[in-house]
Amino acid sequence: MHKVGKIILLVLFSIIIAGGIGFLAYEIPRQGDSRKALDRNKEKTDTSASALDEEYTDDPSTGYILIGDSRFVGMDLACDITDNVTNHQYVVAKVGEGYNWFVNSALSQAEDIKKTHTWISKWKYVICLGVNDLWDLDKYKDEYLSLKNDYDLTLVSVGPTGPSAKVSNDDVTEFNNKLKDFCDRNSISYIDYNTVISREGFTTADGLHYTDAVYKRIYSIIEDGMKNNKVSPSTRSE
Repeated sequence: MHKVGKIILLVLFSIIIAGGIGFLAYEIPRQGDSRKALDRNKEKTDTSASALDEEYTDDPSTGYILIGDSRFVGMDLACDITDNVTNHQYVVAKVGEGYNWFVNSALSQAEDIKKTHTWISKWKYVICLGVNDLWDLDKYKDEYLSLKNDYDLTLVSVGPTGPSAKVSNDDVTEFNNKLKDFCDRNSISYIDYNTVISREGFTTADGLHYTDAVYKRIYSIIEDGMKNNKVSPSTRSE
């Protein structure tokens, strides 16, 4: 019996040793696979981070700063211009404003945008002002002349108004004619959405501010013009 006991203990010891070797043979490769999986996940994460960096930091050909009054505020809300981080378009606009706000605040806000987007090497200013102060056209022209040598300017017509607006379309047309002539004489790009939506028809909420559908149409005209340097038809009355 003593001899049998020794044999049993020897068998059990052999089983334990064999089991331990089998566990190590299984666990070591498994840990290696886990490390590889972690490495793959890390590589994937690094790649995703790199792709995100490229999305936000690639140097685009041009950045656009759209400067305007309440109509640009409405267009921004209707078209989600500011919320689209990939189009490199930035809106500086304020309700009820005109020339004084433009020179005292808007231009400095535009400079702040440029400073925080240093990967953009070229900038275009797309400016649509005047409906709140049509009488200040000469002041606008003087400021545009002082800016044109340092900035790539595109000027946008003032849009038409509805029957209930205090601003008449005759005054808007006169302003646009003079602005267009000024642009022609000084080689400044000009986009005229006034003629297009006047011809196609438009609706307003209060005579001055457009509905979302009209804002989307205006934005498509402006975006096409500023990206392709197209100049819409003149509003000049022959």
